[in-house]
Amino acid sequence: MKLSKVFCNVIIPTTQLSSLSTAFDKSYSLIQEYSGEGFFNNFDFVHYELPDHDSTWSWGNYVPRTEAQSKELVYTSPKSASAFMHVDSHMRLEFNGHYRLPRRDTIRIESKNSYTHGLFVFDIAHIPTGCATWPALWLLGSGKWPHKGEIDVIEGVHLSDNNGIAMHTTKDCRSHPLGDMEMCGTRMSSNCDSEAPKWEQHLNQGCSVEDPRDNSFGAGFNANGGGHYAMQWASEGIKIWFFPRGTEPEDIHSERPRPEGWGAPVSILTNRRCNIDTHFDNMRIVVNTALCGDWAGNEDVWANSGCGKLADSCEEFVARNPQAFKEAYWEIRGMRIFQELEKSRG
Repeated sequence: MKLSKVFCNVIIPTTQLSSLSTAFDKSYSLIQEYSGEGFFNNFDFVHYELPDHDSTWSWGNYVPRTEAQSKELVYTSPKSASAFMHVDSHMRLEFNGHYRLPRRDTIRIESKNSYTHGLFVFDIAHIPTGCATWPALWLLGSGKWPHKGEIDVIEGVHLSDNNGIAMHTTKDCRSHPLGDMEMCGTRMSSNCDSEAPKWEQHLNQGCSVEDPRDNSFGAGFNANGGGHYAMQWASEGIKIWFFPRGTEPEDIHSERPRPEGWGAPVSILTNRRCNIDTHFDNMRIVVNTALCGDWAGNEDVWANSGCGKLADSCEEFVARNPQAFKEAYWEIRGMRIFQELEKSRG
């Protein structure tokens, strides 16, 4: 059965749903909220001495909390209760293409708590944007990557205005056509295996979806005042929504939201071709801004992004253009984590 066009956050009429619908009805209660002055107390600051696989070969220098605070790269606002995470936009660095030279300071934080299942709501007012930037808000499983999974809720590079959502796993995890029929995003790749065959999709692409709306990321997102991203994670599947500022459902602000009334999500990964509980477990929330790296710094990506005319390489641009990173900051109004209520017995 083929559905008519699915619109983001619009409820699909029951008459259009298959008997194998991906709907799963859950009730939730608020268990944690990260916001305000104590926001950063809930996170560890990750520091990398040199680029490696875990830092996606970023040209940025992820700094510890004390250094980040002394340089005013992170702080909370008493007026808005927002938490800010900046890329350095002051230092002009020497460049000769060698990683051991000073790199531009940036931030990566990982939640002290880890999670399995739940409803996660992220209120974001500003996402880093600009040439050479690679911001992401994601969840990362414990142990060797990607054995307990990776869920990219917000991700993109350079000047993109369209958010990319992706799941990364080991083998035997794929998206299902029935799930794709009930989401509003564009399916870009369907195999979540990070080592999927090259003839099928790009290495490490995962099962990915692009949001068709040009205010879901980057400058378009920021001009609109941001919005709310929400992720529902259960044994039945993983759904991700984006609500541009001013369009969010009323109950997203409550202590007991009901996501079954939020309409079509941007992305769905069902358990029909992926054992969710096997592939996603014990995950921490990560927020970072990489610079260049193995995606944004790829020669073809750099050349075709509209940024290639500014410097011969992404790394050279990062080193010599500190003023280009004025908009390379996160403003996070808050994160709320909900746990499923136990169903009544008897």
